[in-house]
Amino acid sequence: MLIQADSIINLPVGAMETQSRIGTVNKIIFDPKNGELVGFEVLKQGLINTKRVLSMKDVLDFDRNGIVVKSEESLVDKKEIVKINKILNDRIQPLKSMAITKSGKKIGKIFDLVIDANSLLITKYYIHGLFKDKIIDADKVYKIEPGKVIFKDEVLDKITAAEAEGVPA
Repeated sequence: MLIQADSIINLPVGAMETQSRIGTVNKIIFDPKNGELVGFEVLKQGLINTKRVLSMKDVLDFDRNGIVVKSEESLVDKKEIVKINKILNDRIQPLKSMAITKSGKKIGKIFDLVIDANSLLITKYYIHGLFKDKIIDADKVYKIEPGKVIFKDEVLDKITAAEAEGVPA
């Protein structure tokens, strides 16, 4: 099943143990090395809303309607999960990042992603360009850095050829 990232933001997180809602997805966390979904930042509900993180290893079920975990203890402080803590501290977030090529040419801004719910990998990037939106396959990513996703230069050839033929890229 393919899921768009923007449909995950604000999804409820529920605990199987108490059969209750324990939070809401605030941010999606991806591994910058391979584009794998590693977890979520969750706004935990209570008298004072606090941010916690949820590792994909603790997710029992995940679809367009919400995320299910075993218990509220699955939501932890970001410092408890080293990999997630580093990604958040480095501010590596492909969603809403600039899309550029390896040679430095600007493509646009990433406004959405498609995630394969089985492999947990990003499969496509939706990019808002100056004149039109573009869709680029994840296998064209060269590197993910803070504030930008760098694509292989070959995406320019594909985009230019498609635009010349009047076909959306």
